[in-house]
Amino acid sequence: MPKLCRIRRAVGQLEECPEERCAFWEPGGAVLEGRCAFDGIDVAAEPDLANLLLGIRSRLEEARTVEEEATSRRLLDRLLRRPADE
Repeated sequence: MPKLCRIRRAVGQLEECPEERCAFWEPGGAVLEGRCAFDGIDVAAEPDLANLLLGIRSRLEEARTVEEEATSRRLLDRLLRRPADE
């Protein structure tokens, strides 16, 4: 059975996990299997966060230049550093 994308599922969409084709995929190594960078975050409880992540993922995957990718990665970094009370 295919594994579904947890971020898409959090916003009511079904998508098979694209694994290494996803901008958020962390490749495995000798000891650990590959995984989503957000496996440890309960995105199902945060649909607004899931929507933001999907938007950033799309921008990262569509980036045509190093600058476009860097801008999207800065957005992701700012999102992940936001205070918990926002």
